[in-house]
Amino acid sequence: MIKTSVFLTPTANTPRVVSPKDSVVAMPISQVQARQRAARAGHTGSGKCHRLYAEAAYWNEMLPNSIPDIQRMNLASTILQLRAMTF
Repeated sequence: MIKTSVFLTPTANTPRVVSPKDSVVAMPISQVQARQRAARAGHTGSGKCHRLYAEAAYWNEMLPNSIPDIQRMNLASTILQLRAMTF
C-alpha cells in the first residue's frame, strides 16, 4: 500500500508530496456512469457491455448520480495554503 505519492506540479519542476488526506477517495460507480459506459460500447463499431454486478445492485446499491470530486476531497490543506498566501 502506498501511503504518499510524489507528483510534479505543472507550473514548477519541484516535486510535491501528496498525503492520503489530499487524495480523492475511490468510490463505486453511479447509475449514470454505468449507463454512460454501456453507451460507449458501440460508439466506433459493434460492441457489447458485460456488467459484472446484479440488477438488484444497480437499483439498490448504486447512487443515481455520482458525487463530484470537489465534495469528496478534503480541502483543509488547500484552504490553509491559500490563507497563508494572503496578506
